Amino acid sequence: MAIDGIDRFIPDEEDKIGKYRKLIKEGMRILTYKREDDLMSHKLDKWINGENLETIFNHVYNVTDRVQDFHRFYNFPRIKALLDRPQSVLIKWDDYKTDFPDDKVNFTEFARIVTEYRYMRGGADMATYSLDFIRNVDGTGEIAMLEYGIKTFYRSYNLTTAKVVQLQEIVKNFEDDLIEMDVFLPHRAASTAETITLLGSLFQSQSDENAELDVNEATEFAVSLITAMDAKKKVFEFYETKNCDRDMYGRIEPNCFKDHFIEALCTNYRPYLERLFDYFGADPELGCEQNFNSVHNMTYVNAAAEAARTCQFYPLEPTPTDPKPAKVEVPYSEGDVMSMILAMMHIETTITRWDTNQNNLMDPVELINSGSKVQDAWDIYRPAIFGMLPEVTQNLPPKIKEFLGQTVFQYLVKFESQPKVEGGANIAKTILNLTKLIGKNNKSPATRKTIASILRVVSEESKKKVQAAYDANPETAERPFDCAWMKDPTNIPRD
Repeated sequence: MAIDGIDRFIPDEEDKIGKYRKLIKEGMRILTYKREDDLMSHKLDKWINGENLETIFNHVYNVTDRVQDFHRFYNFPRIKALLDRPQSVLIKWDDYKTDFPDDKVNFTEFARIVTEYRYMRGGADMATYSLDFIRNVDGTGEIAMLEYGIKTFYRSYNLTTAKVVQLQEIVKNFEDDLIEMDVFLPHRAASTAETITLLGSLFQSQSDENAELDVNEATEFAVSLITAMDAKKKVFEFYETKNCDRDMYGRIEPNCFKDHFIEALCTNYRPYLERLFDYFGADPELGCEQNFNSVHNMTYVNAAAEAARTCQFYPLEPTPTDPKPAKVEVPYSEGDVMSMILAMMHIETTITRWDTNQNNLMDPVELINSGSKVQDAWDIYRPAIFGMLPEVTQNLPPKIKEFLGQTVFQYLVKFESQPKVEGGANIAKTILNLTKLIGKNNKSPATRKTIASILRVVSEESKKKVQAAYDANPETAERPFDCAWMKDPTNIPRD
């Protein structure tokens, strides 16, 4: 009823909030949930009562109190001198308890955040993806607020961390509202939840090996997602000066989009992506008008697009004169810009995390116990690689399964595609063939394009799982996304 009342004062139909009714009500349920409430029975009445308001105001107070304290801690001269240095820090309560004797709880949280979080956005347009640690006081407050919100959200679902299947259930429940918000397209709820878990649990500075979305991983992902949502509008507006053709849905013609994409990044975000522009071969003496469109750079842009977009191409209808028509590249939308920038930020995080000798790539890997950087990353990527293996390989003896997984991982690094893996009696032959293909002395580095290709392969595997689930149970499983729908993105079926 309150939502309807608000909508009466909003003249533009597109701006009315009633279409987000389910999401708003769930948000209010989460904000009014208290620890002593029964999870299954806690529901919000039609009207927010005084007790509900008190709970909401308590959340507001807790967040603002923490953020204000963080500003005070950050600007304390001895602490600020440490945080202004472009390197990691270790701040402990014991070293400052005489300066802040009544603030142990908030100071401990502050110390944890500035110690563990490398990328802070705050009032900047983007976190700085470089070898230096670039912090700002608003960044610590933003992380604190996001952590608080995510913890509150998890607690309302009785979670301490989120698995893929749990996120899929939650996202599916609010699918219609999230589609209205242009968060994702119809029939992409399960895949979107899997992508969030993938990016959050594998391709971040705090990613660990549990293949679940922990609070810190979800917070890092939220910072990058908020950045990408802002960036999509900035970058899309940049193209208004480039005279690119657009289709009837406002999407930009692919060749023109890619010809100017690095220039668009440079114009808006070059200071934050120093190592990426080193990779692009940018001349530091020249501005963003320089030519970035080398084969090397365009190969990476294409790889990032294929990794990030729902569909890179859509099929044309066959005709009697052209029974096998060529595929057409889908024009680029604001959503595509958001997905590409989101993927590229996570790729920057991955490269920086494992690039211990600071040569702007991940050095070549040998098979086992090599001690190289890519091999170190294996501990994080193990769950995802195991998930790509055929079902018949899942019950292999642990050492054989580990060896097979590492071999597949190294194949991905070298060839940027997924090998065919057979189980049963053919497993030994499979491993032998893959090992031969990789070579005894594997000299393939993992570049940004490599990481983008791994993202693409994992995404393709996700699509195969959706298709297999639908084939097995078409009545209840999510319908696979048909790229032909991208011809007219306004009429994608909901059923």
